[in-house]
Amino acid sequence: MIGIPELLRQVPEEETQLFGRSIDDGVEDGFFAVAASFEYWPRLEWHNGLPLEEAPWCGSRQKQRIPVSVLPPLDVTFDGFGENIVDFYGTGCQAWLVSDRLVTLIEELDPGSLDRIPVRIETQDGTIDYNLVMPSRNLEVVDPLRTDVLVADRNYGGHWLRSVQFPGGVVFRTDELAGVHSFSDIDVHGWFWSRRLIDAAKAGGIKGLYTSRAGVVTSVAIDSL
Repeated sequence: MIGIPELLRQVPEEETQLFGRSIDDGVEDGFFAVAASFEYWPRLEWHNGLPLEEAPWCGSRQKQRIPVSVLPPLDVTFDGFGENIVDFYGTGCQAWLVSDRLVTLIEELDPGSLDRIPVRIETQDGTIDYNLVMPSRNLEVVDPLRTDVLVADRNYGGHWLRSVQFPGGVVFRTDELAGVHSFSDIDVHGWFWSRRLIDAAKAGGIKGLYTSRAGVVTSVAIDSL
């Protein structure tokens, strides 16, 4: 089956080419990108994070995976009372701060799907056990037959850099995602949850995140938790 590597090989250096989908049967409706909601304040403050080039990274074609285990003990604070901490926060890198109950929910549905380290959060009235996590799976599951794929070479200060973009969002290969509810993809930035996991988070009262279409840079929220 054709994949992104085959499309990359077809584009000469210093050129750009759009490969249009050959099957048009709708948008991705099984998996969605998750991100921290800015409806909840104050935010967690991570005081000793690494520079972005050394920070945890799920992995891409240009940069190998950096696991959360590279980090020293985290210094994280919350400028408020512990009862106001929600379950999900972004960090600015490809790792997320999540509550114990969200870790439990994900691991019950999809065991072994998280790479995580424990965190102690200092609040105004004590400390809270928390977690820094990233998806343990970094897959290659974009379906180019159902996804518009733009391979673009651009000159940045005399250096040509190649990127893969998805102007209309992505559709994943569902046959390779049986039993999977949490993953990242080597070509698409973000953390992706299955509809079943999102619905379980809703039912469990999880707060602090929203979902959007996978592969879309600017997209409206689909679920707001």
